[in-house]
Amino acid sequence: MRLSPSLVIASLAVSVAVSAQAPDRTKPPRSGPPPLLKLPAIQKRQLGNGLPVWIVELHKVPVAQVNLVVFGGGADEPAGKFGVTSLTTAMLEEGAGSRSALQIADAIDFLGADLEAGSTFDASAPRAIRSPNSRVLCETVYDITP
Repeated sequence: MRLSPSLVIASLAVSVAVSAQAPDRTKPPRSGPPPLLKLPAIQKRQLGNGLPVWIVELHKVPVAQVNLVVFGGGADEPAGKFGVTSLTTAMLEEGAGSRSALQIADAIDFLGADLEAGSTFDASAPRAIRSPNSRVLCETVYDITP
């Protein structure tokens, strides 16, 4: 295959022109308009036992995330029992409610879900993420919550 001289000259001209246009790095580029932020509505409900439930639906992503937040964390620990909240939430995955550690692990693995439990200064929460059988996931999280 033979290249025509005019094609070679055109290619060289383009490459020289492109390399001569170095970006100006003396000042930051101008930012564009901020993106629109449209958050989904929060549906607030209450279970029969008084537990408030907030539902935020975003149907673009086929994932269910269940957070069961208990407003009581490290700040509410009794004197001399520092870390009891952290220990309690860490032990939720080791067996709680009517389920042993193996039963919890089997239920979460069967769903293809991920279960974590943690606490902060003002709250404790088990969290589970799964798609799409959220009913069983909610039952599992509810069962291990103290």
